[in-house]
Amino acid sequence: MERIEDERLLFFIEHAAQIRQWAALEGEVHDLTDRFLRGMVTRWEQQGPAIDGARHDVSLNDTWPRYDLYKPTWVQDDKPVVAVTLEWNGKRVGLDADAAPAVGVRIDAGADAAADLRQPLLNALATHRRATGGESGKFWLALRRVPPAPDRPGDLAAFEVRLLAELREEWHATATHIDQALPPR
Repeated sequence: MERIEDERLLFFIEHAAQIRQWAALEGEVHDLTDRFLRGMVTRWEQQGPAIDGARHDVSLNDTWPRYDLYKPTWVQDDKPVVAVTLEWNGKRVGLDADAAPAVGVRIDAGADAAADLRQPLLNALATHRRATGGESGKFWLALRRVPPAPDRPGDLAAFEVRLLAELREEWHATATHIDQALPPR
């Protein structure tokens, strides 16, 4: 090999110092986004539940902070078995599509009833997951990332409005299905 012909590699070689400098900003973006989200959900907690008739809970632990909305009928042993949730990774959250906070329906995998409720809830939310392009996992029955609007990534006020709208939309799209999947109380 006598010459590098790959334009991508040549570009990196020519701009390596600047690329590394820009990449180092990622940690600052994580910190800024986490501080913003924590402040936002703290305000929401003080203002009362984001949905009339719902209850809410805030967990601001270091790893997975979250804001939960739930109905009293979704509670077992003094905590919600299922909730409509906004959650993020406190160390890796960002404003890009891959690191953005998640909105969805979360199950308390540690609750006694969770094992029996998981499959009926997954089935009840299957159409919703497909419609929103959502995923499921150990703790999530439906989940999707919510980044800021692409044309306004730095407008945090608009991002807060969007997150609240997405959380409310998730509630309205899923609460009835959750009620129907849970055993009567």
